[in-house]
Formats: sequence, structure tokens, C-alpha cells
Amino acid sequence: MIIEITKDRLNEIKSSKKNKLGSFGGISPLDGKLFKYYCSIEKDFLNRIEPQLWNLANHQVDGVALPIDIVYCEDELVGYTQPFFEGIIIEDFLKNIKSTDCISVEKYLDSILDKFYLLAQKGISSYDVCARNMIYSDGEIKLFDCDLYYFDNSKSEEDLYKESVKNFLYSVDEDCDTIPSFTQSTKERIITYINAHSYDAVKKRREAKK
Repeated sequence: MIIEITKDRLNEIKSSKKNKLGSFGGISPLDGKLFKYYCSIEKDFLNRIEPQLWNLANHQVDGVALPIDIVYCEDELVGYTQPFFEGIIIEDFLKNIKSTDCISVEKYLDSILDKFYLLAQKGISSYDVCARNMIYSDGEIKLFDCDLYYFDNSKSEEDLYKESVKNFLYSVDEDCDTIPSFTQSTKERIITYINAHSYDAVKKRREAKK
């Protein structure tokens, strides 16, 4: 679905002090959803991601904030809406504890791997699934800021799942380097657990729950 907003409305949204700002823009409430708007982004970049936003908006996965509406202002792409999740951003949580060694991270990883599996079934691989783009909500890890996820129905579900895992482990490595409480031993536990849970292993676990 397309949402058209006026330049005055866009400027009003951008000037709100309630917005959460990031490297590419900000997030603001809009029509009961969250509106991610872009700021200071090169036109070439927007042209590249626009078709992907439309591809992603054709699919929804529980617990993943895929685009819902694509937002335009004067016929130019300015952002998209996504579901709103109430909870604690993982990065904020990690910055307020001394060490991740006391956390049983394994019980949360299944929640993440399930989403990689479900995304792969839709022809989607994830990207930038890092601590700042995950939220603990309703007893599970949910994913947001998904505009760089990639739709490619020419690849197998298993290959898409592997891409998501590979990108996730890269983000884990970065988080370990930048968040003081994120210890090397926790990183190693995550890698060990992830490597033991292939696409087929996740599929069998999910089927056993039915």
C-alpha cells in the first residue's frame, strides 16, 4: 500500500522530539504503525532499495517488522511503515548489565533462527540483525529495521537461511567488539549453538512442535 504525505507533514514528523534517530533517518508513529523516514540519503541508494521495499511489503512474518506501507512525498520515496513492537531493545539491555556470561543466550537463539527459517520460506534473507535491531517482546526476540533485508526467490530456502545466519554471525562479531558487556565466551556460545542448528535441524524442531 502507498501512503502519500505532504512536505509540511513530513517536516512536522521529522521535527518531533519524540523521534528515535538512527544513521539513515528516524522513526516516528504514523497511523498506528512506526514510520521509518530517510534523511540525507543519496538518490541512487533509494532507487536501489525501492523495489526491494515493495517486494518485502508483499510478505509478513510474525515477529519481524517487514515493511507494510511505502511512503512517498511529492512522488519521491521517503520511507516506509512497519509494525510496532513493545519491549526492550537488546542493545539498551546489554549496555545496562556487567556481563552477558550470566545470560542463557541459547534459549533466545531459537526465536531468532525460527524467524530466519520463516523468512527463507518467503524468499527473504535478513541483514543487520544486530543488538540495536532486536527487541525482547512477549517472551521472544523480534526483529526490526528490515529495509535492507533481501528478496530473491531464485535461491533455495536453505541458501536464504544460510545467508541470514552468516549475516547474523557477522553482526554478533561487531556487537562483541563494540558492547563492553558482550563477552568473548558469549560470542563463542552463540557461534557453537548456531552452527549446530542447520536449516534442516530448525525444520525438524518446528515440525516436532506441531
